[in-house]
Amino acid sequence: MAGASGPRSTSRVNRSGGVLRVALEDPHDAELAIAVVEVPDGDSICGSASNRRRWSEDLHHVLDARSGTPTRDVVAAWAGGPDAAWADGLATAAFFASDLSGTGHWWAALDRDRRLVAHGLPGEVFA
Repeated sequence: MAGASGPRSTSRVNRSGGVLRVALEDPHDAELAIAVVEVPDGDSICGSASNRRRWSEDLHHVLDARSGTPTRDVVAAWAGGPDAAWADGLATAAFFASDLSGTGHWWAALDRDRRLVAHGLPGEVFA
């Protein structure tokens, strides 16, 4: 999420009383957004990317438990949910699962070739 995360993944709950528009940060250029989503009052959003919490080119914070190595295919993921814990879990799952549409909530994953795969994204994707 552009400008919101600092050095770690970030979850936010919208308690504004209205719709909150959130830019999804481009992990290749933190000054740009790849999309904007609308988060309704009471819903949460979470995002995580391999450009955050990175210690070297090949070492970042999203690890594949099967191999113990950082993920390579997905470079960023975002999700919405009823609370921050749900959104955070769904965003993390989007690094590993190719289809999370059965969760009932929106999610998006950007792969290393800059292809965005998403389900129910409540906003606009920039080409």
